[in-house]
Amino acid sequence: MKDRDNEGRSSQLGTTANLLSFSAGDYEFAHWLSNIGEAAGTLFSGAFSVQLPDGTRHLAYCLDASCPFDTEQDCFGVPVARTDFARDNSCTPLSNDDQSATHDRIVWIARNSYPAVPLEELAAAAGADGLTRQDAIAATQVALWMLTNGVLFAGLLEADFSVTARVLAVIDYLTGPANVGAPEQATSTQTTEPGTVIHLRLDNNRNLLTDTHYLVLSGADVDYEALSCDEPEESFPRRLAA
Repeated sequence: MKDRDNEGRSSQLGTTANLLSFSAGDYEFAHWLSNIGEAAGTLFSGAFSVQLPDGTRHLAYCLDASCPFDTEQDCFGVPVARTDFARDNSCTPLSNDDQSATHDRIVWIARNSYPAVPLEELAAAAGADGLTRQDAIAATQVALWMLTNGVLFAGLLEADFSVTARVLAVIDYLTGPANVGAPEQATSTQTTEPGTVIHLRLDNNRNLLTDTHYLVLSGADVDYEALSCDEPEESFPRRLAA
């Protein structure tokens, strides 16, 4: 017997023409960090490298720190509208009736941080001299989790003060007064521009993952290489006892 609800839902979420792909291992670890906000503990930050239908690669960031994800599995992503994200997402700021402003701020971060904006430009805007790719990725991920999960950044682990200061400067910039929000495009479910929300699926038949997992797409990853970073073996994101 067919599941008519899921069948109808899949038809609304996208077609093969606009599927994005994520290959096992294409997750780039950036920095460990300490969270003293909701569900306090230790998290690791990083970004997903996803391939667009035209063959280009973009970085994408997690939108729910509480949702585990196995980065060692192939899956596909389908662009979705904010209404689908708000309905399914368990994060309080995005599941209530007044979530539009928060979503607009998420879109703004995706369009105004790395790699949608070059490192040098982001560093200048944030006052973060010496900013590295890993610093920018960590700061962007933390800024997004602050909006979606109430994460409160308490510093990096295994990093010196200058690195933490750069990351904090970018976080403050991305979540501060400069972030006036950027409404998503009306055609966001048909495009893959920075700020598009992606719903991950296990295969091109759009079967759901065990846990609903959403990413937000950022800019083209011009520095992409087949990733073989020393990321933790546990599924992403990881939270340890405080």
